[in-house]
Amino acid sequence: MRLLRLGGLALSALALALLALAADSAAAARARNPAPVRKAGYWNVSVTTNRSPAPRTRRVCVGAPLFRPRAANCATYSVARIKDAWVLDMDCRSPRGARMLLHSVTTGNLAAKYQTSASVQVSGALDPARNGRRAINVSWSYLGACPKGAAPSAVPVD
Repeated sequence: MRLLRLGGLALSALALALLALAADSAAAARARNPAPVRKAGYWNVSVTTNRSPAPRTRRVCVGAPLFRPRAANCATYSVARIKDAWVLDMDCRSPRGARMLLHSVTTGNLAAKYQTSASVQVSGALDPARNGRRAINVSWSYLGACPKGAAPSAVPVD
């Protein structure tokens, strides 16, 4: 698996965090506030951070779910629809004890082009370079169907 390093974090970890939104676990809340669905296919992804302001761009083949179920290692995990945005707040711990606080806002058309802006605070990481606050901006642009032989995932295919 190829990883794009951004300010001490791997893109796949950032992508996982930014894509780890989920509908509320209660059926009634899901009915009132259904989770959005991104168009499955080949997307151009551009990432900037306060530690790496030059855009890092990759093309990825992804499935439709934009948001993932709440992980057991998250003390807080909330998703809310506020006007034209999806807002995620989470407080999670890695298996090795690092803590990640994330607040993200996703806006745009999930079938064509959308953006996520996030603030991530990491503490307790074994690698001290991973600790600290990051501002992350991710822009997604739909390119079309996944290339032949590429299975939908969050892993870069080129």
